[in-house]
Amino acid sequence: MFKYIPHGHCYLWNPSLVSLHLISDILIAVAYFSIPLMLVYFIQQRQDLPFPSIFWLFSAFIVSCGTTHVLDVWTLWHPTYWFSGILKAITAIISLFTAFELRILIPQALLLPSPEELEKANQELHKQIVERQRIETQLRESEVKFYAAAEASLDSLFIFNSLRDETGRIVDFIFVELNSRAEQLISMTKSEVLGQRLSELIPTNDTGGFLEKYVQVVETGKVFKEEFSTNLFAPNISWLQHMVVPLTDGIAITTRDITEHKQMEKILQERKERFRLAFDHAPIGIALVSPDGNFIRVNHALCVMLGYSEVQLIQLTFPEITHPEDLTTDLAFVQQLLEGKINFYTIEKRYINQEDNIVWTILSVSLVKDPSGEPLYFISQIQNITSRKQHEAEQQRLITKLKISNQELEDFAYVASHDLQEPLRKIQTFGDRLKIKYGEVLDEKGQDYLQRMQSAAKRMQILIRDLLNFSRITTKAQPYLPVTLSQIVAEVIDDLENPIEQTKAQVEVGELLTIQADSIQMRQLFQNLIGNALKFHIPGNCPIVKVEAILKSEINQVQIMVSDNGIGFEEKYLDRIFTPFQRLHGKQKYQGTGIGLAICRKIVERHNGNITARSIPNQGTTFVITLPIKQTLEKQKEHILS
Repeated sequence: MFKYIPHGHCYLWNPSLVSLHLISDILIAVAYFSIPLMLVYFIQQRQDLPFPSIFWLFSAFIVSCGTTHVLDVWTLWHPTYWFSGILKAITAIISLFTAFELRILIPQALLLPSPEELEKANQELHKQIVERQRIETQLRESEVKFYAAAEASLDSLFIFNSLRDETGRIVDFIFVELNSRAEQLISMTKSEVLGQRLSELIPTNDTGGFLEKYVQVVETGKVFKEEFSTNLFAPNISWLQHMVVPLTDGIAITTRDITEHKQMEKILQERKERFRLAFDHAPIGIALVSPDGNFIRVNHALCVMLGYSEVQLIQLTFPEITHPEDLTTDLAFVQQLLEGKINFYTIEKRYINQEDNIVWTILSVSLVKDPSGEPLYFISQIQNITSRKQHEAEQQRLITKLKISNQELEDFAYVASHDLQEPLRKIQTFGDRLKIKYGEVLDEKGQDYLQRMQSAAKRMQILIRDLLNFSRITTKAQPYLPVTLSQIVAEVIDDLENPIEQTKAQVEVGELLTIQADSIQMRQLFQNLIGNALKFHIPGNCPIVKVEAILKSEINQVQIMVSDNGIGFEEKYLDRIFTPFQRLHGKQKYQGTGIGLAICRKIVERHNGNITARSIPNQGTTFVITLPIKQTLEKQKEHILS
C-alpha cells in the first residue's frame, strides 16, 4: 500500500488547493450524513408513507456517498485507495440497486394523486365526513325521539330479531328492545327479557299460532294486525290488539290493551239489543223517520195501530198518512227541529189508518244528529189516544148535559126564589088576613086548620130558602182568595149573638189560619156548624162551643175542629147526617130542614177537603174539617167553571 503516494501530492501540497478540497469534501460529507438522519427521522414519524424501502435505500446510498467524500479527505494524506475503491464499489452497487428499485416504483409513484387532487379529495372527504356527522346526529336525534315516543306511547312496544337455523329458516325471535309499557304488560324488566327467545317466555302452544304469523310478516313484508283474547297477562287484561311491522330481519310489535273497549262494545251491543227489544215490543208506536219524511224503521205496535204491515209502512212517508188538517202544524214543528230552534215537540195528531179511519195519537218527536250536526233521523213516539178521545167526547157530552142540568137548576133556583115564593107569600099574607078578620068567626077546628096552613107555609118557605142555599154552593161559587178564618168566625159569632145570649152559650175560638177559599162559603160552613152546636144542646145545659185548628204545612193542609157538649149522636149514623133532608131527631123537638150539614159537606168537598165527625150521645160532637192551605191553579179553575 506504500507504493502509492497521498492524494495531496496531486495538488502539490498547495495549501489553498488542499484546503479547498478538504473543506468541500468535509461539508459534502456532513450534508450527506445529515440528509439520511433526517430521512430516517421522517420515516419513523410517518409510518403511513408509501414505499418506505426506497427511503431506506436512498439513506444507504447517501451515507455511502458521504463516506466516499470522507475517504477523499483521508486519502489527501493516506494513500488507501483500495479501501476507497471498495467503498465506491459498494456505493455503486447501492446506487444501482436504488436505481433499479426506482424504475419499478416510478410507475406506481406516478399513480399517486397530485397535491391538487389530494386537496380536492380531502375537501370531498371533508364534505362526506360533515354529511356523515350530520346524518349520525340526525340518527341519534331520531333514536332519542324514537325512544321518547316509545316510552310516551300508551302501547306496549316489542322489537325482535329473527333467529334462523343453518338453512336460513326462521325458527324463533329474540327480544332486542321493549318500552316500559311492555315491561308492565309482561311483568318483567328489560334486563330480564333482552336476548331471550320469544318461545322461552311465551310457550308456542300459548301463542295461538302467532309465531307462524310473525314468520310470514318477515317473509312477505306485509303488516299483520289482529285482536285476540288472552289470559297470559294481568287479570284485568283479557283482550289485546297488536300490529306486527316487518323490519330488516325482524319485527316490531305494538300491543294495546283493548279490554275496556271490548267491554264497552259488549255493553253497547247489549244496549243495542235492549233497544231493539224495547223498540220492537214497546206498547206504543215507535218509528225512525228520515229527514225527508220516509219511514226507516217501525215497530209492531205502530203497525197494529195503523193497520199496515212493516213492509207497507216503510214504503210510505208520514205526510201520506197524516190527517190533512194536522199536516201543516206537524211540518212546521219538523222544520223548527231541523233548524235547531227546538229539541223536541209533542202534539196531538190524527193519522189515517189503512181502512181510512181516524186514529188519534199523541206524537213526540226528537231529532238525532251526527257529530258534525247533520240530521240523521227523527225518533217518533206515537201513543194511541183514540179511546181517550172517544171518552173525552162522551165526557164532553155529559158535561154539556150537566151544564144543561146546572142551567135547569139555576132556573129552578130562580123559580124557587121568585115564582114559588110569590104564591107562598100570598098564602101567608091571606092566611094572616083571614086570621085577623075572620079569626073570631072560625070555630076551634077552623082555627086549627088555619094554624096548620100557616105553619106549613112557613116550613115551605124555610125549605125553599135552604134548598136555594144548597144549589147556590155550585152556581154562585166565588174565586179562591186569601181568607182569614178567625175573622170569618168572629163575624159568624156576631151574627149568632141572639141565640148565643138565649142559650147562655160560651164560644171559644183558638188561633186560626189564613187559607185560600171562597169567603162566602166559609161563612156558610161555620154558620151551620156553630149554629148546630147551639141548636142541639142538652136542655138545661149551657152550650160550650170550641173552634180550633192544627197546621200541617208539610202536606199543605189545616185541620179545623168544631166541638160542642151537646146531645151528640151514634156514629153509625155518620153518613146519614150529611145527607140532604135527613134528620136524627123529630122536627117538633129541634127545628130545621136537615140540609145544613149537607151544605157543609158540599162546601168542604168543593174546597178539595173532607169533613167527618166524632160523637158520643149526650157527650157532645166534634166536627173535623181538613182543608188545603193553598189551592192549585187547576183546582181553582175547576171551582169556578164547575
